[in-house]
Amino acid sequence: VRAIFEDDDGALWIGTEDGRLFRGRDGQFAPYAGAQDLGAAVSAILRDRDGNLWVATTGAGLLRLGSGAPSWLDMRERTSNDVRALLEDPEGSLWLGTFGAGLERLHSGKFIPYGPTEGLPGSLTWSVAAGRDGSLWFGTDAGLTHYSAGKFEYLAPRFGLKDIRVRAVMEDRSG
Repeated sequence: VRAIFEDDDGALWIGTEDGRLFRGRDGQFAPYAGAQDLGAAVSAILRDRDGNLWVATTGAGLLRLGSGAPSWLDMRERTSNDVRALLEDPEGSLWLGTFGAGLERLHSGKFIPYGPTEGLPGSLTWSVAAGRDGSLWFGTDAGLTHYSAGKFEYLAPRFGLKDIRVRAVMEDRSG
């Protein structure tokens, strides 16, 4: 198991190392018919505000399961098909943490890249988390980064986390 997500309906979604997606309720799990063999490990799962289920993989790109047929977003031409983390921000943008290409923001149907030029250290974004104040936190292969008011702040050296992988990020109760 590489990814677990509970949706608003109480269903539990499980993504596996061997590229399968399962949906479960009341302890009964079955392969999801719209995504039986994804061709790469499932790394993250998210349901957006429009009801689409997004499934990130470590090599096959990003799968969107919505009201129509499943659709793949192949990102090889512009970035990386290896997506490690997903987050929807308050504006409805989808943030994608990638292996080898930093971050991508999917906003109004367009991808916006973020990397060293924009202030994001490292090329591998392992995790993304939202703060209560609307800011974002990113765990990268170079450490911890905070994003607020359109600017990245590299926090790793301040907290003694320089040159260390930060694979999980979350905000605590005190912010």
